Amino acid sequence: MKWERPRSARRWRVAMFLVVLVGCVTIVAGVYTRARVTTLQERLHQNVIGLSGVTRLRSLVRLRAPRERYVLLGSLPLPDPLAADWEAVLATLTSTNPKSAGFDEAARAFHETADRAVAATRRENRSISLALHAAWNTLTIITWASFSFACIVVAGAFFVLRSMQRRARAASEHADRLYTLGESAGGIAHDFSNLATTITGSGRLALDRLEPDSAARAWLVQLVSTADAARVLGRQISAYATGRSEEPAIVNLSNLVHEMARLLQILVRTNARLLIQSDGAWLPILNYEVALRQVIVNVVKNAAEACAAAGGTVNVSVRQISASDIAQEDWMLAPDQACEHYVCLEVVDDGEGMPARVRECLLDPYFSTKHGGHGLGLQTVSRIVDQSHGGIAIDSLPGEGTRFRVYFPRASAPNPETAVS
Repeated sequence: MKWERPRSARRWRVAMFLVVLVGCVTIVAGVYTRARVTTLQERLHQNVIGLSGVTRLRSLVRLRAPRERYVLLGSLPLPDPLAADWEAVLATLTSTNPKSAGFDEAARAFHETADRAVAATRRENRSISLALHAAWNTLTIITWASFSFACIVVAGAFFVLRSMQRRARAASEHADRLYTLGESAGGIAHDFSNLATTITGSGRLALDRLEPDSAARAWLVQLVSTADAARVLGRQISAYATGRSEEPAIVNLSNLVHEMARLLQILVRTNARLLIQSDGAWLPILNYEVALRQVIVNVVKNAAEACAAAGGTVNVSVRQISASDIAQEDWMLAPDQACEHYVCLEVVDDGEGMPARVRECLLDPYFSTKHGGHGLGLQTVSRIVDQSHGGIAIDSLPGEGTRFRVYFPRASAPNPETAVS
């Protein structure tokens, strides 16, 4: 199942992104507004100096001052309408005799130009004052908004930290409860394993004293085999609960199928007839015996239920097969590790079969075609085989039955009976 990030973590990331975004926007707006205020202040200062220069020039013209005084004032920053015509005005004022009638005409033209420059500058000053006032208001709003936002962020961080502390405390308490439950389960599993060991020992003692041709021998063998499997299961649960890892062991799949024959016969006898084909060869697999029992039971039970209506046959076989012989398999779950030889568990039934769309979903969790089925049997098989680096192949057509093949990598372990002999 695909892992998804918790919703609280996603919300926290979105909140942090919004905080950073609002902070950046506020900083950019503040810097831009401050630069705008500085520009407007400089322009207003230049206009004030220009108006001062116009006033002084008017005084010089009224006093009919010499040329040098005009040139000195001409270096000041004059308003735009006057600055554009200053050279022409200066040439007229300096080339005309201050006591002649031509000077009066030039002075009148100068005053008209100066009036226009002063009026334009005052209008610009009013616009600059309004813009400067708005900029200062904007800067004040940004400052207060930044302060308010910072307070909100601090308060939000405080509440988030408090919430995280409460969740961490709740998670710690939940972990303590689970730890206590695990210890209790480990103790129960240990006691269960001891009880199963007692049943196994008592069953074997009863087998030793039972007549070879007794009808109860088969049932007693099945009792001993089931109790032994329960003992192994209890030991695995106890090891998991106490933190000690249970190591996989070498299991002969051929012998395991023969040991489970009676149990498998009970599973299928109400629906179909069971046939087991195995020559008892040494077919070792490095795996957990309980997990292999789960695989065999789930696959055989699924095949028996497929034969429920017709009362057909379920054929179980175990054999060794080379990697080259299975290269063209239509895998439902392909092996993820290269291996020279595989041990194949094949279960064939002559039931109703299934269409391709059903076969493709057969290993999905919670998928079932049976009324009331939970859809976890074959999904458990798929998980165990995948952890074992094995593969699964399924052939089925409507009305032609189903051929279910499970491949496990063959372990390179010697046969203990051969080694002893």
